[in-house]
Amino acid sequence: AAEQHRLKRALQQERALLRGLMAHLPAAIAVKDRDGRYLRINARKAEALGLPAEAAVGRTEAELGGTGQPEAEERAVAERQTVEVLDERQTEAGPQWLETSVVPVPDGDGDIAHLVVLERDVTDEKLAEMHLRQSDKLRALGTLAGGVAHDFNNLLTAIIGSLELAARRLGDERAVRRYLDNASLAAQKGAGLTQRLLGFSRQTESRGAQVTDLAVLLQETRDLV
Repeated sequence: AAEQHRLKRALQQERALLRGLMAHLPAAIAVKDRDGRYLRINARKAEALGLPAEAAVGRTEAELGGTGQPEAEERAVAERQTVEVLDERQTEAGPQWLETSVVPVPDGDGDIAHLVVLERDVTDEKLAEMHLRQSDKLRALGTLAGGVAHDFNNLLTAIIGSLELAARRLGDERAVRRYLDNASLAAQKGAGLTQRLLGFSRQTESRGAQVTDLAVLLQETRDLV
């Protein structure tokens, strides 16, 4: 009688632990048999299926209109190890990522008798990961832009200097001087672009917004066009 009492208390403790895990883990949890029939599901999984937990017992995912991960379950049984699958779905609110873990549970003889399936919404984590990756790309782009801008600025300095020296020796040849002035203006605009690239890469301080006379700007641009 004492042994039976001890075993009964141990069983009650195991059941309490299982109920606690099923209720409080931040995942939809289901316990299935080898044929994929539900033996127990928690409240999150019942909510995802849209029916009471008791109504799912003895039925398969397909019978309840769900999709599940049958291939992952077959792999878990065949390989006798946990299989994880990340599934991306399109919803009205945008993309959603669902991570599914299938854990095979052997019986006393070592045969796989049950499967524990945990489904977790990892959308927030994936979006944060994508945001971090995009930030890394922008940081790398800023470094690249800074290097290109420095090299380009050196070339423009040589071009602008050569044009100024050539203009001094032309005298009154107006047509050629006009072409040189246009080339010089284009080079100066290129130099301004490099300064913006350097500002983008945070290697120089930005001058901020400035008042611009659009009439003058368009007049300068007409000859270039």
